[in-house]
Amino acid sequence: MTNTEIQYFDVTGNTRAEIIRSLDAANLCKVHGPCAADPANPTSTAWGLEWDVPAVSYYTCDAPATTTVPYREMVLLPRWSPRPLGGVTVDLVQAWNALQQVLYVHEETHATIAINDINALNAEAHQLATCAALFAFWESPHLWDKLEKDQAAFHARLRADCRPEIGCIPAGYFGW
Repeated sequence: MTNTEIQYFDVTGNTRAEIIRSLDAANLCKVHGPCAADPANPTSTAWGLEWDVPAVSYYTCDAPATTTVPYREMVLLPRWSPRPLGGVTVDLVQAWNALQQVLYVHEETHATIAINDINALNAEAHQLATCAALFAFWESPHLWDKLEKDQAAFHARLRADCRPEIGCIPAGYFGW
């Protein structure tokens, strides 16, 4: 996906239980967070993350209609390499691949939501009359309210219809 950077954190283990402990120990919500509140996940444990950052530290405005504030989406996913020469079961490798695919779909959906909402914010900012209004717009404390609601709505859809192909890990999915 354009404008998205995927980063990885390493996970270790030779069994599902060891991998889960390593995923949890990465403590993504504390290290990179805080994570968005999700009633379906009150522990705030995450095995992947998405966030957006300004792509530039400073921008100028000649006219609001021509000023676009660029953002970059960041996706953080786990990376695990099985022990070589038969050190883990084929089932574990297949389960890992399935888990990693669901995490990718989940976080990329978050990135797509953010890109769409930020594009809409830029389009709204292009309609402003002055550069002062544009700067005030981007500094509004409520600027990200819709994005937060849209991200929460994605989690609500997953709670209503939890399927791996749309980024949700059903209970017991491949033993996870």
